[in-house]
Amino acid sequence: VDRLVFRQPALSTLFIASLAESFKQGTAAFAWDLRAIGSEWGFDIRDISNTISFWGGGKDETTPPEITDYLSHTLTHCQTNIIENGGHYILFEHFEKVVGNMDFQ
Repeated sequence: VDRLVFRQPALSTLFIASLAESFKQGTAAFAWDLRAIGSEWGFDIRDISNTISFWGGGKDETTPPEITDYLSHTLTHCQTNIIENGGHYILFEHFEKVVGNMDFQ
């Protein structure tokens, strides 16, 4: 599914530019992100009291729907939005829908 996203020249160019920018100052931040993902966070996610708007792709192979289901049932205030035919990079095709849903208070 994600391969179809990157066949669109404008989206492919945007992704490459975004990726290049993220590594502009080296790879340390990426390494810290990976470390954080695989580490204990020091709190139980069930204690999060803010409303979370979670977006996922129904055909995401990087963050599979099972993880989305787990989070939507575990987080007390979770608003789950699934793009049924979407993959991991749904933001590139559904940017306005995702950002338009955000509450910037």
